[in-house]
Amino acid sequence: MGVCGSGKTVVGEALANELNIVFRDADEFHSVENKNKMAQSIPLTDEGSQECIQKRLEKRTGHFMPPALLKSQFSTLEEPTADESFCATVEIDEKSVSEIVKNILGIL
Repeated sequence: MGVCGSGKTVVGEALANELNIVFRDADEFHSVENKNKMAQSIPLTDEGSQECIQKRLEKRTGHFMPPALLKSQFSTLEEPTADESFCATVEIDEKSVSEIVKNILGIL
């Protein structure tokens, strides 16, 4: 999990390629209504500047989620709880996609 623009899709696709499995992006499961809300800068919930992610969002084109919603995503992001079956924290700061994938493969 992570906020928009943090690299989940790029890393997920690269990891799926390494594992020879199909990657499904969570964006595929948003309803049209929710995509329309986000495209209009309306957060999906009512509820720190993350400069690196903000820059990635500003450079990205062709995605329904604008950079204006980043703050709302961070404010509603929750830490995994102890009762969740499997969760790994993967650092993404200043790392290449291949480094991140290698780290994940080491965890698996």
